[in-house]
Amino acid sequence: LDYCDLRRNAKLVAQALKDRPPRINDEIIWREVTR
Repeated sequence: LDYCDLRRNAKLVAQALKDRPPRINDEIIWREVTR
């Protein structure tokens, strides 16, 4: 996973978090993306 991929995924995650109420799951998703 290179930096460009990471930034693109971070955007997708941010979008998903907007469409969904914040939860612990979001933290898990973020950790997966930034791993």
